[in-house]
Amino acid sequence: MNGYKFTVNGDEIFCREGYTDAQNILAHLNNVGALLAAMLTMADLTRIEAHGPATELEKLKKPLAHLNPAWFAVSGSDSNSEKVIAKSFATRLEGLQDNGTTDN
Repeated sequence: MNGYKFTVNGDEIFCREGYTDAQNILAHLNNVGALLAAMLTMADLTRIEAHGPATELEKLKKPLAHLNPAWFAVSGSDSNSEKVIAKSFATRLEGLQDNGTTDN
């Protein structure tokens, strides 16, 4: 993973992650599978997006099909040489306050 960032807007949490290629996204998802499953018991996944070269996105379509992502292919003459791809997702967490804490 090249990096990630969480941002909060009311009850919506947004995470943007950067990877060098599709293989690294799949390895990361394999590593955090249990955490992701736990998160989805507390929050609704409202959207997931994948951005990058069409050749890399194609490698993700079958393994990520159950998440129903929106696909954004990089356009332009260097679209297949640009290997950095981004995955982002947003969730809604009931009870989340504007400061990122929960009502407990």
